[in-house]
Amino acid sequence: MDVDLVFECTGVFTRKEELEKHLQAGAKNVVLSAPGKGDGVPPERKRTTTWPAFIRTHLVLLAGTDFFTAEILTLGGLVTYYVLFFIHLESRRVDIAGITVHPDEPWMKQSLGT
Repeated sequence: MDVDLVFECTGVFTRKEELEKHLQAGAKNVVLSAPGKGDGVPPERKRTTTWPAFIRTHLVLLAGTDFFTAEILTLGGLVTYYVLFFIHLESRRVDIAGITVHPDEPWMKQSLGT
């Protein structure tokens, strides 16, 4: 597996030796979202912030993504175009990632640069 970062959010792998399975499979880094257990995994810390405070603190890093459609009347008839966009939450800047009539997997990979 050629993966830079794995987010372990299942709660199944909470011990260091279990998390190392991701690294052995080829992941370069693992982020644990559940409280860790055992040696080598930091103990659970009490949450010291609220979600609104977390969002305010990290607003400069956050973006949202979605599609919208635009129906265009052409000589061939009505055509629906799908527009993939990203919005930077702090500045409200919108970036168009791609426009297509057929939003399939190859188009998504191309639009996302993967």
